[in-house]
Amino acid sequence: MRLPFSPRHARRALLRACAALGSPISWGVVSRREFVATIPAFLGVAASLPARATPEESLASLVGARVIDLESTPLDGRSYRALIFPNGLRCLLASDPSASKAAAAMDVRVGYMSDPPELPGLAHFCEHMLFLGTTAYPKEGDFETFVTSAGGSNNAYTAAEETCYYFDVRAEELEGALRRFSQFFQTPLFTESATAREVDAIDSEHQKNLQSDFWRQDQLLKLRANPTHPYAKFGTGTRQTLRGGDATARAALLAFHERYYQAGQMELVVVGPQRLAELQALTQKLFAAVPGAVRPAASEAYDSLPLPFDAREGKPRLTLMVPVAEQRAFKATWCLPVQDVDEWARTKPEEVWFQLLRNRANGGLLARLRKLGLANSVEPGLEEQTRAFTLLSVSIDLTEKGLTQWREVGDIVFGYLRMLRDGGVPSHVYDEAVAMSEINFKFAEPSSPESFATNFAGQLSFYPPEAWVSGPSLMQPGARSGVEFILQHTAEPESALLTLVGKEFAPQAKEREPIYGTPYGTLPLEKEVAAWRRSGTTGLQPPSPNAFIPTRFALKCDSPPGGQSAARGAVEPALIRRAEGVRLHFVQDCAFRRPKGHAYFLLRSPQFYDSASSAVLSQLFQALASEALVDSTYQAAVAGLGAGVSLSTRGLIVSASGYDQRLPELVGLVAAELRRFPLDKDVFTRRLEVLRQGLQNFKLRQPVSLTSYYRGLVLELPKYTVEELSSACAALTLADLQRFQSGLLAEASAEGLVCGNFDEADALAMLAKLQQALPGRPLPDDASGARAVRKLPAGQPLVQQFVAANPDEANSALEVYFQVGPDRGDDWLQLALLSQILEQPFFGELRTKQQLGYIVQSGVTETEGVRGLSFLVQSTKEPPAQVERRVDSFLAEFRASLASMPEAELQSYREALASQALDVDKRLGQQASRFWGEISQRRYDFGRPWRTAKRVRKVQREELVAFFDRFVAPGTPELRRLSTHVFARRAAPKALEDPSSALEDVYWPASPDQIDVVRGARQEA
Repeated sequence: MRLPFSPRHARRALLRACAALGSPISWGVVSRREFVATIPAFLGVAASLPARATPEESLASLVGARVIDLESTPLDGRSYRALIFPNGLRCLLASDPSASKAAAAMDVRVGYMSDPPELPGLAHFCEHMLFLGTTAYPKEGDFETFVTSAGGSNNAYTAAEETCYYFDVRAEELEGALRRFSQFFQTPLFTESATAREVDAIDSEHQKNLQSDFWRQDQLLKLRANPTHPYAKFGTGTRQTLRGGDATARAALLAFHERYYQAGQMELVVVGPQRLAELQALTQKLFAAVPGAVRPAASEAYDSLPLPFDAREGKPRLTLMVPVAEQRAFKATWCLPVQDVDEWARTKPEEVWFQLLRNRANGGLLARLRKLGLANSVEPGLEEQTRAFTLLSVSIDLTEKGLTQWREVGDIVFGYLRMLRDGGVPSHVYDEAVAMSEINFKFAEPSSPESFATNFAGQLSFYPPEAWVSGPSLMQPGARSGVEFILQHTAEPESALLTLVGKEFAPQAKEREPIYGTPYGTLPLEKEVAAWRRSGTTGLQPPSPNAFIPTRFALKCDSPPGGQSAARGAVEPALIRRAEGVRLHFVQDCAFRRPKGHAYFLLRSPQFYDSASSAVLSQLFQALASEALVDSTYQAAVAGLGAGVSLSTRGLIVSASGYDQRLPELVGLVAAELRRFPLDKDVFTRRLEVLRQGLQNFKLRQPVSLTSYYRGLVLELPKYTVEELSSACAALTLADLQRFQSGLLAEASAEGLVCGNFDEADALAMLAKLQQALPGRPLPDDASGARAVRKLPAGQPLVQQFVAANPDEANSALEVYFQVGPDRGDDWLQLALLSQILEQPFFGELRTKQQLGYIVQSGVTETEGVRGLSFLVQSTKEPPAQVERRVDSFLAEFRASLASMPEAELQSYREALASQALDVDKRLGQQASRFWGEISQRRYDFGRPWRTAKRVRKVQREELVAFFDRFVAPGTPELRRLSTHVFARRAAPKALEDPSSALEDVYWPASPDQIDVVRGARQEA
């Protein structure tokens, strides 16, 4: 709003401003300070303004924020409050009394579309720089150090028109974290030294993305955008585009932050166990002084421009893209104007459009494409959503046949869309979508504080304050007009931006995209578009009514709310069935009070991983089984149920989750299908090609992701190489798979967990259906199928070296792995604590200071119960051997820091780890997953989190130093160390080190079945 500044109207104007705080204020002919200086008199407040206070700070201190209390569902344990500060900052507070962690996220409504044309990547560079010092906290990495010591994490991302920063910490450390965080948006330093160094991190991040087909396809699409529209910009930046972080770049950073980091363009979400009044006081104290100068929103520079894409301009054409990895895809993208962003956000028509395209039942798009052997999957998506335009897409994973017959694929896609446009979408589709959004909102389980803060921070500006909590989840009636609008655009083939992806197009790809070097070409599409406009719709139809929509929500536990949660850790699964080869555990939920449940069944058998051939047969069988279940489970998935089959080295897992009303039925359906679904030759051929493609692409991954694979080949038995699996895959026949299915689980043990809104009879009935569908001989208890883990030789560090398969890969990678062993006393506690203390200093030294690469991380690893500590670095600057020397130098210096660490700092880390251990059972799904982890590994130690927290608080510095000297320090007799180097081809040495001659076939003892040990201990207690 605008404030007139005549003396006669000043008081009235101020009162209007106070009543509508948060509306943009345009200051008039007198200065803001002159006007604000009169505020105390007008309000009748005897107050003097601080000498250095800005007008916004003064207004905030005297008036305060506009406060709106929000309603939530009865089951939501959080209470909410919406604030709109005088400076324009929108803030959502969530008080969660049960939370042991707190979190915050700040979304700034500016992204790479606002980069200066001469400095691509500046918004992304600004995001990086805010972590490197502020006036109040000038030490680089201070924020990350604080967060890590408080048991938390932090990160940020930059998108087209937003930049989001977020963190979580132990609840009691929220104020300290927010103090540091708030300064990001007020007094960042952008020091010359940090700017000159951090530009290398930007460049390393770009180097990491160079061989990524995701980034390549995204930039190739932008090549078709109107070059005068900011969406066409290259958003991540490089050292070159950012001028090496020189004085010009630094000046631009300062100007960018001052121009766009204004409170009116920010949305803050804070979650914690503190009362709302406390959270409000804290946020007002720390964020009221965020600059609130009234300037045009960043989007005003481009909202009124023509759309970035207009496929109708010129003649229709198809872009041919040659990928790095083996893949084949047909992708259509549409750019639509957004005429009423509020209506779009309220009714969410794109969600209905997604559901129509994802329809996997007979008559749907995917079913038709699969029947013809043309495609494996159909995935619609939202590429971009702004207030002016939206980018919708559908990506189709093609078979080899589908790639050669892509014109027929296009014919079916546009025929399906035209059928929906011309015939109309049935009313039940809209009604079911609205009903499920209401049901899901009512019975939603709380997300973690960090997830809540991050997910909501970018959405506040799309909804009125009273709908900040409900708006993103609820789909209001009235989507029909929006869906018709979408279909009107997407059913016209000339409106689509089409891309065809395949290595087969290399001969036609005569051009190179300038940023990533992606080979591409174009084909004219006039004839195809004309044919697609006439395409038939035989066999295609919209979704039928969904019989799985839940209608019964009664709870089976009679305990009052909170009865079960009163004693944390007191709830444990009961063993309600134990027979030869069969165990069933059960928990009836009385705490979370939702009509939902989870069921897991592990069918243990060595059949699935006893050879390379059985491993690929198992993967292929699982893929075909999942596809066979698609028709019968798709509507269940839409109705909030999930079910399927998955594999582990121990066996086959049947799982189901969601609303309890139809969940037992779903378990029986999945189990029954495993032995009886037909093995179609065409489907077998198609899925075999997908498996072969995945194996072929495996070694084209980033070098850093290959280090754990190569480590696994040394440590795990059995563990099959990609080459062994590929060879086995090439020899597979349909007859092999038919024999595999007929002998499926002929000998197996079954162990399950049923948890949620069930009674024991429900759980036993699920087990009975499983046993009826999959009868077999009991598997002996000692035939668990667990892999053995090699014990690395003590006192003999090993190095193994490999070369990246992708000849264009510029990155090399290093992993230094220290093997500790299985649980022994408090070794694993000391390992976890040491890892937490190491994390930020390691990152800060090798990433922030030395700028060795974008990916620098450390952490605990576990394989079949054997734990270790790993350090990972991916770099274009130094070869792995040199990086390893840097790692060793860091560890040598860290040892001294650890030995002299102040007790208060160590105590902070201890409490942080204890808090992490206790951050469990906040929702039914989290509790069920924790229980299942103990059961599937046969540990049954359900009280582990509470004992861990109690014991970790007792770990002393001397114990940590002794642990470090025993397992990490060079030269120690117990040191078990394996370094893995993966070289870019241009950096590879002529001879590669191979440690196989130094390896012995000595393995750690397998983890024993603990069920009787734990049960005996409980009885004694």
